[in-house]
Amino acid sequence: DVQWRDKLTGAFNREWLQSALDSTVEQVHQHKVPFGLLLVDIDQFRTINNLSGEKVGDTLLQQAASVLRHCVRLTDSVTRFGSDEFLVALKDVNQDMLTLIADQIRARVRSDLSATDGTRTITCSIGAVFCEPHEGAKLKADAIIREAEKTLADAKRRGGDHMVLTAFETGKWIPQTVH
Repeated sequence: DVQWRDKLTGAFNREWLQSALDSTVEQVHQHKVPFGLLLVDIDQFRTINNLSGEKVGDTLLQQAASVLRHCVRLTDSVTRFGSDEFLVALKDVNQDMLTLIADQIRARVRSDLSATDGTRTITCSIGAVFCEPHEGAKLKADAIIREAEKTLADAKRRGGDHMVLTAFETGKWIPQTVH
């Protein structure tokens, strides 16, 4: 299990993600259960890391991983996706639940994470995607991740501390909500 974990945060690592996500997407299609991904990015992380140092940045990443694990179910997975990005995969979830979890994550990041000087509020941006399997419309894991990356970029363009949700409906991605 250690080989599949990020050493700093304890979250799953990218090596684990590809095969696990492919398997999850296959199960989702096979059992016709809805599925969601949250791509979470700590806003202004590079600035914080550069101004306060890597030790502060590492602590923030550890705190962020802890917040994510506490906001999701035991059956969901938290993966360190990039330097300051985490991917959360949620099976058997509806759009309302996905939005609720994303909002809870944003609120907990604001309340639980802090820079060492206490002068900066830490926030996150979230790109959320929701997929409900339909006959004839089979998605691949990499396509779902690409869409999550697009929605995350949209959330960050809005100034951070936003969540943008897109759903796969009738064979195409359709923007849903912004929080």
